[in-house]
Amino acid sequence: MGNTIVCIGMIIINFILYLAFGSFLTRFLKKEAFSVTLTLFVGFFFYYSLFSIVCVPMMIRLRPLSELSKFWGGLVIFIVLLSFLFHWKMWAGAAKGIGEFIKGHWIFFLCAVALSIVQVVVIVNAYHFTLDATFYVGTVSTSVYTDRMNIFNPYTGAWQDHFELRYFFATYPIHDAVVCQITGIHPLIETKTIMSSVVVLFTNIIYYKIASELWGEKKGSIWMMMFFAALIHFHYITIFTSANFLLTRTFEGKAIIGNVVLPALFYFFILFIRGKDSLIYWIMLFFICAGSNGLSTTANMLVPAALGIYLFPLTFIKKKWTFIPKCLACMAPGVVMMLLYVGYVKGYYVLYTYIR
Repeated sequence: MGNTIVCIGMIIINFILYLAFGSFLTRFLKKEAFSVTLTLFVGFFFYYSLFSIVCVPMMIRLRPLSELSKFWGGLVIFIVLLSFLFHWKMWAGAAKGIGEFIKGHWIFFLCAVALSIVQVVVIVNAYHFTLDATFYVGTVSTSVYTDRMNIFNPYTGAWQDHFELRYFFATYPIHDAVVCQITGIHPLIETKTIMSSVVVLFTNIIYYKIASELWGEKKGSIWMMMFFAALIHFHYITIFTSANFLLTRTFEGKAIIGNVVLPALFYFFILFIRGKDSLIYWIMLFFICAGSNGLSTTANMLVPAALGIYLFPLTFIKKKWTFIPKCLACMAPGVVMMLLYVGYVKGYYVLYTYIR
């Protein structure tokens, strides 16, 4: 019971952080009502983008995890307080709007909440047996108990003389380690329960956003789309599908790429088709793309490719040639990370875990 309360509390804290970070972006949507779901969603990727910027230089300089934890913890507290100072009126208005929404659409709200809770309960209680499960949870555990980042092999505990670049820039597990070190939460609870629940909730949020754009105020149609999306996930568990990663490998960054990032790119594609292509939307899209690189190396190639599939044809359809440089800017983080990895694989450089 105690662990359940801790997990629920940490999920709420996570969403407060994402709201605080995301508000710095969505506050510029002057012509639209403040959207809590969009703010949470964008804030998640903005949060992890900034974390990667802080984490990677510290890893290169071989700093201990505790130093990163202190710095990041202080920075997050500062940003949250600053966000509260600037945005508390927006949040108060949003809270009032949420109350009115629930009052006017209480059946839809209860159904959506029930659907999300069922998915969370089933997924976090599933048995994970993959070798990757050992690696990702082991990375967090090893980082916490050695106070070092990506230096020791999570399978054996042996010291590695250089960083494995396949995982180096994917700082998602290191963030879990930071949380565990600050809070004292066990790595298995943080990865398998808390963050897995966050991923499931965000999966439902992005499908809600897509359905809202497609169906408008038809709450019945929106819920049916969310329901059938969940149904497909639970009945399409074959190797390397997004459903497989959501149900059995939820704590991996690839689960977020397949179930949150790719649908998010489709969501922004819909927005751009409908003329919602102001600069702030492109900035949001940029941080989604940049933040995804810190979640999984898979994003390095997959996200630029998906962007090209969506946006280059749209550029010619709408004849908005300014889309091209904006699209290339969003692709840039993934392309840069991909080139860095190729350079490492080809032996052009190595990042050692000791001072030479």
